[in-house]
Amino acid sequence: MYKFLVINVFLSSLFLGFLDLIILFGIFMVASTLLFNVDYKKVIAFWSVLHTGISVLLFWYNDLIFVVVVVFCNFGHILSSCFMFLMIG
Repeated sequence: MYKFLVINVFLSSLFLGFLDLIILFGIFMVASTLLFNVDYKKVIAFWSVLHTGISVLLFWYNDLIFVVVVVFCNFGHILSSCFMFLMIG
C-alpha cells in the first residue's frame, strides 16, 4: 500500500475519500459486531481486524506522523492481544 501511494500520488489522491469511507464503514461494522458477540476468541479475532483497519486507514495519508502512530497502534495491538489471550486461557 505504501509503495502504491508513493508511485501513484495523483491517482491515490482521487480515491482517498472513497477509500476512507469504505475503511471507516468496515471499522464501524466490525465494532458493531463486537457488541453482540459472546465468544471471546471471536472477540479477539475481531479486535485484531479492528486494529488492522485503523492501521490501513492511517497508512493512506502517507505522512511520517501517521506512520509513527501506526507503529504505536501495532504495539498496542500486540500487548492487548497477548493479555486478552492470557485472560481467556
